[in-house]
Amino acid sequence: GKCYDIDFQPVQSFGFRELYVNVLPFHLGGRRFRHETELDYLCHLQAVVEILIKYEQLDYVLLQLEETKKIPRAGTSPL
Repeated sequence: GKCYDIDFQPVQSFGFRELYVNVLPFHLGGRRFRHETELDYLCHLQAVVEILIKYEQLDYVLLQLEETKKIPRAGTSPL
């Protein structure tokens, strides 16, 4: 399967602070992989899920991921 990393990007827009979720493609063991081990990667994903649950945004983010037509591509801006 394909591996994707998830990161949060704070954005200031029209005086409001928003938080975007970026989806980034990568290959395990590749030089662009920012986590030292697969376990570090899985712990990061778990932390992302816990944050989304805490702020009651998990369902919203999952729906956005399912509905988007955008495809994460290496070497481009994250979605």
